[in-house]
Amino acid sequence: MNPQARLLEWLEPLLTRIGVELIPRWRMPRLPQARYLRRLFDTYGIDCVFDVGANEGQYARFLRHEVGYRGLIVSFEPAPEVFAILAAQPAEGLAWERLALGLGERETEALFNLSRNSEFGSFLKLRPEELASFQGGADPVGQVKVPVRRLDGLFDDLQRKHGFRRPYLKVDTQGYDRLVLEGAGEQLGAFVAIQSEASVVPIYEGGIDHFQLIEWVRSKGFECSAFHPNNEGHFPRLIEFDCHFINRAHLRDAPPAR
Repeated sequence: MNPQARLLEWLEPLLTRIGVELIPRWRMPRLPQARYLRRLFDTYGIDCVFDVGANEGQYARFLRHEVGYRGLIVSFEPAPEVFAILAAQPAEGLAWERLALGLGERETEALFNLSRNSEFGSFLKLRPEELASFQGGADPVGQVKVPVRRLDGLFDDLQRKHGFRRPYLKVDTQGYDRLVLEGAGEQLGAFVAIQSEASVVPIYEGGIDHFQLIEWVRSKGFECSAFHPNNEGHFPRLIEFDCHFINRAHLRDAPPAR
């Protein structure tokens, strides 16, 4: 153990006793969301997270290391080269199923648009006028044909296999989120809560804005629960934010207000 780690190990219990929490700088940007999710998962007993648009596993690592979630994660990633990186991530002895496919509103094969930075990959094309905002990271580098499934066609098999009862749905598919949610059909109501990336500035052709997304999800029986900006690199412009929704059927399970 290096001297800095030894010092932190000694300091942390002392600071905790006086009500001070020691937080590394790298955790600060996502700390409010991590705390929100920890409270949500504890309150509702979330036992499975559907991680749609998993990329290289960043969200799964966020759940494990910052939220403290130790339950099942089912990750979906369509781009073959990106999926290879995802599949190579250590599961750390925890349940983590990874599926090499995309989710959408119908069962098909579709062209997936690849970008220089794989986080911008999408079934939709980036709007040319927005490319300059991302300093080359969003530049297109090709396409690949991938399988696309409806979520409601997979849900029952996954539930029988893993036995989860209170699932959470996270969708981050670069402008394609509503089509993923449409593909859940009636099974959307089986999720305790949903997290979706909402666009203030739609950067993909055919993408919808945050007003349309929120209206659509609320029409399916969910209420807004929290908003967390996720584009601090574009300060002061807000481009997207994570929108969290709670199933109305579970609102009665929440603890009373204090």
